[in-house]
Amino acid sequence: MFLIASTLLGIDLANYVTTITDSFIHNPDLSIDGRYENASDITFKRVVVIDALYGYMTVLGDIIVVWRVYAFWRHGKQRWVLVFLCAMLLGSLITTFLLTYCVAVLGTDIFDGSFQKPAFCRNIQTTSYAMPAATTFVATVLIGIATWEYRRMIRPNITKGSQRTRAEKVMLLLIESGFLYFLFFVRQTGPIE
Repeated sequence: MFLIASTLLGIDLANYVTTITDSFIHNPDLSIDGRYENASDITFKRVVVIDALYGYMTVLGDIIVVWRVYAFWRHGKQRWVLVFLCAMLLGSLITTFLLTYCVAVLGTDIFDGSFQKPAFCRNIQTTSYAMPAATTFVATVLIGIATWEYRRMIRPNITKGSQRTRAEKVMLLLIESGFLYFLFFVRQTGPIE
């Protein structure tokens, strides 16, 4: 995930440098609009790569989220929730493959990082954000339930009021980070009115 994020950062930086140099330094005989259009043509190919890599990074994020739930729910009768989460993970993977198809075959219809046409690709791009959001939401709720059950079980053994154990602090950190990750995907799914 770090390598993909570093690659995305590098591509973004290259796009910024290309846009600035091609818009203000190269081709002085063209108008500023013409220079910016040339820069956009060059950076467009990189934007297509960014869209594809971002989809695979969300799948890796989903794998990490599902692994977190696995750490808490792998024992006992509740293991069926892992099947549900794995199905959601498979859905994320399928939407990422479909998004990769759209980027590879229909990449010319991307404007400002989003598909405009056809409707199929626009919907797949939205779904590629919605699937990780749903997976993260369900996983965070399941970790929250596990934390609540742990707290109920351990509370009689704690002597000092509401002091939290180390395990509980880690579980709360997982809940908080899962909630923030969920909010990120909700924001990506559509505009907040």
